[in-house]
Amino acid sequence: MTRKDFELPMSGPEKVAGWIYVPIHIFALPILLPSAALMLNSVGISLTDIQINFIYYLLGFLFSALIMGRYLKNTFNDFADSVLRTLLNVVVCLVVYYCIAYVVNFVLAFFLPDLINPNTGAVIENTMENSKSMFAVSVLLAPITEEVIFRGVVFGTVRRKNRIAAFVISALIFSVYHLWQFAVIGYSIGTLVLYAIQYIPASIMLAKCMEDSGNLWGPIFMHMTVNYLALLVTKLM
Repeated sequence: MTRKDFELPMSGPEKVAGWIYVPIHIFALPILLPSAALMLNSVGISLTDIQINFIYYLLGFLFSALIMGRYLKNTFNDFADSVLRTLLNVVVCLVVYYCIAYVVNFVLAFFLPDLINPNTGAVIENTMENSKSMFAVSVLLAPITEEVIFRGVVFGTVRRKNRIAAFVISALIFSVYHLWQFAVIGYSIGTLVLYAIQYIPASIMLAKCMEDSGNLWGPIFMHMTVNYLALLVTKLM
């Protein structure tokens, strides 16, 4: 079977809205929501970190559903036209991802003997505290939001111009997204760069899944699976 040329069923206004929302989701909301929570706390309304995280991804999901709804519908139609190919690509990309991630973590263990990614540590802590809310966020809201942003908007739009640049830029932004806040609270940049490497296999294989599947729902399902398995392992710990 010959792979179709890469297509992105995203309109011009959706691309503009997407790129406007990228820095809002990565930088603005993580600053504004905790600040708003502090203001609410001063008037007697208390929000936990899990609730703030839920609101954060709910806003991202609403953006995806309301502003990027046409794109999601169009790319779902592409998925419906190639269900078996998409699911096969999801399985293949999952296997390759876990293999690459194992090698990356094995190598990083030489530089970081106590290899506990701070973002992963926060997820584990929140899962132990409220697994139902974390399931809703990690398995339902986050995969759709993050795939629309990082694979749909970032990878998809750059991919139409330059394939290599699309993989590099989307992987870089995806890694920064997960870790930049830890630089603010005192983690060294060098350490965070090493941790950022852990996100490169996922970013590359999610983008590859989108590229080979010809739709965004392939990486969405792959992302959901990765997060679900991670939560399952956490609950079994």
